[in-house]
Amino acid sequence: MSMEEQLETALSVTRAKKTELMMEDLKSLQEKEKLLREENQFLASQMGQKTFLVTEGERGMSSENSSGNKIPETLPLLK
Repeated sequence: MSMEEQLETALSVTRAKKTELMMEDLKSLQEKEKLLREENQFLASQMGQKTFLVTEGERGMSSENSSGNKIPETLPLLK
């Protein structure tokens, strides 16, 4: 009986630590997303555009505009 309780306690501690680490990773990724969005807005404003987020449907379209220049493509970010 004591061994079972020890295992349950160890499992509980392990799960709590795993949850804590996952939450830290989530916060880190959210901050990274925020920084990437800000960088994307800054770069888009330098090019005279509001945003260059590309949706899945637009990926199949040609990436050249009417003047023949390549339009830079960025990956869509999580919302």
